[in-house]
Amino acid sequence: MVNDTANPRVDFYLLADESMHFFCCRLAEKAWRLGHTVFIRTENEAETEALDALMWHYSEHGFLPHVCWGDEDETETPIIIASKIEPTHGYDLLINLADDIPLRKECCPRIAEIISADAKRKQQGRLRYAQYEKNNYSLKHYNISNA
Repeated sequence: MVNDTANPRVDFYLLADESMHFFCCRLAEKAWRLGHTVFIRTENEAETEALDALMWHYSEHGFLPHVCWGDEDETETPIIIASKIEPTHGYDLLINLADDIPLRKECCPRIAEIISADAKRKQQGRLRYAQYEKNNYSLKHYNISNA
């Protein structure tokens, strides 16, 4: 996931029918298994708690190694979940579930935006895409289906 942090790459994942949180877990697990650190930025505390609970039972092989922001094991854990907070130190991947974009361009070399099939979520995704484009981020998009 090496990239120029002055111009982060943003990957938009457009989901056909998969749960946004389940896909977030899939993406975080893949990055973690490849040796990367992951920061997941949620919209609110309720979403942070829901994602935290899902990660404890996500995999049939066990949980995903994660903590919520502020935990004493934060610096030793590869996956951090926080609501509307931006990373204070380098992570390889930021998964943004919030409805706005991270303010600090240099926060991570890669950003993942997960867009569900929900009409409101799609519209928010379009707005974020336009903001990233205006700020000269490198953009890619992927259509994800369960078929």
